[in-house]
Amino acid sequence: MALETLAGVVSLASSEIDHSLVATLKNDIMKLLDGVERYDDGTCYFDEKFVDAHGPQDPLSASLSVVRGITAFASATQESLNLPGDKILGLAKFFLGVEIPGSAKDLYHQIDALSCLENSGVSVPLILSLPATVISVSRKDQLKVRVNTVLGSAGPPLSVKLMQIFSSGSKDASVIDQELKFDPERAVHVLETLPKNVDVGKLDLARENDVALSANHLQKLRLSFQLSTPFGKAFKPHQAFLKLRHESGVEHTFVVGNSGKKFEIILDFLGLVDKFFYLSGKYDLQLTVGDSVMENSILKPLGHVELDLPDAPEKAARPPSQPIDLYSRYGPKAEIIHIFRAPEKRPPRELSLAFLGLVLLPFFGFLAGLLHLRVNLKNLPRSTVPATFAILFHLGIASVLLLYALFWFKLDLFTTLKALGFLGIFLMFVGHRTLSHLASVSAKLKSA
Repeated sequence: MALETLAGVVSLASSEIDHSLVATLKNDIMKLLDGVERYDDGTCYFDEKFVDAHGPQDPLSASLSVVRGITAFASATQESLNLPGDKILGLAKFFLGVEIPGSAKDLYHQIDALSCLENSGVSVPLILSLPATVISVSRKDQLKVRVNTVLGSAGPPLSVKLMQIFSSGSKDASVIDQELKFDPERAVHVLETLPKNVDVGKLDLARENDVALSANHLQKLRLSFQLSTPFGKAFKPHQAFLKLRHESGVEHTFVVGNSGKKFEIILDFLGLVDKFFYLSGKYDLQLTVGDSVMENSILKPLGHVELDLPDAPEKAARPPSQPIDLYSRYGPKAEIIHIFRAPEKRPPRELSLAFLGLVLLPFFGFLAGLLHLRVNLKNLPRSTVPATFAILFHLGIASVLLLYALFWFKLDLFTTLKALGFLGIFLMFVGHRTLSHLASVSAKLKSA
């Protein structure tokens, strides 16, 4: 806060201000930077300094106050401060390292500090980044370097030089102090082509030539090979493995050692019978070679070896159970073919029709009786309301008979009982009203 206030005073004062006072203030700023705290990785910050009248502050706000005051003073004096670049860079790393601010105020302090560093005329920290960290020689990729400010804006006009390129396994530099070409459209600095003597270890595999061997537990298997680059130089990868896979699925992996330019491994089957669980049979051989500078690792089947090992003793270890094949467990199952049983023998058609006639005979007899005796309509109510209830009562009985027929041809028991429940309530209501009317009429006739 004090630096910002002094910067305001200097900007309001006349141009003939005493330069000795400005020089004294510059020395005070340098002394202030000398007291900055520093981490092992070069990150700098101010730890709870009394930077204003409000008392001690946390490192984020304290560092912001110092950065804001220095940039304000530099803008007001229009003079070069010659601040240490490593400390300005360390402060920028500190503000960028605040991954998750604790509050909105801390977020404001972080963005404000980075904005002051980006727009200051003192020392603008820049960030160099590689759009692609892996470069393929076979695809003729270009080395690209992007230069940005701490807030991601494009950097000022400058030149970028590639100081040295070292080949793996050698201390001789292939490129020394070469300037990169600037591409304004993509805002990147590009090294168009790598020198021909740059060797990143692209390997050339030999032709396919599987081997078929046979051995017993008294013999040994020796494998040796050499790797060379397209330029004929010996290449030493980081990792080389030899895998033996039994036909039952049990695998054994061995590290291939190197001595000088040659890789070699010797398998003594007499000492490996316990590790192989005394499993005789076919073992597939596979060579795996990998390195960080290889575009594609080597995963090469070499062939197979037929081993004849002795029988396992009683106390020998058993082979580990192999994991269940997920495809066979969760894949499509075999189709189930089901043969339905033959239908039961049914009675002749004539017998069924005869039984149907016997079932319907009582119903037809009932209809014939109604026609012979005729319907007695003398007791049918004459007034409108009782006659309506009587008609509804007879319609309800007809509905019950229809529901009974539907039960035999279409409906199930639960649906029939549900409908019968509603019809029963309806019949009870209209039947009670009808019978009540008939009883009252009969009582009047007897009293008369």
